[in-house]
Amino acid sequence: MSFEDSEKAARVTLQQHYNFVMNQAVSITYDLWHIIFMKILLIEDNQRTQEWVTQGLSEAGYVIDAVSDGRDGLYLALKDDYALIILDIMLPGMDGWQILQTLRTAKQTLLFALLQGILSMTESEGWTVEQMIIW
Repeated sequence: MSFEDSEKAARVTLQQHYNFVMNQAVSITYDLWHIIFMKILLIEDNQRTQEWVTQGLSEAGYVIDAVSDGRDGLYLALKDDYALIILDIMLPGMDGWQILQTLRTAKQTLLFALLQGILSMTESEGWTVEQMIIW
């Protein structure tokens, strides 16, 4: 094998290693992005609403942590990093406004969606959401 052939083979091997490393870096970066920026905390005490929101967001590719109690939600929000916190206003343990105030004081930047639903009862459909207010 000539020197030129050896040099060419070394360049090809080096390029292959570079491509492999870059592909791995992109994959790891995407995985980290997915974990950090696609993670949502849902704090909602209505089981039906919690299941509905969790199913929809999970199908869209988001990772959802869901809790029914305000104190549990505050604990998770302080412990982990979430791209979004969906927060009901009226919760057992601690209401949504108290959670919002505590988290705004404790963390620099958080994105919130506050929920307040008005339910109505019909004989044929049972409980339905008549109006959902999102702040």
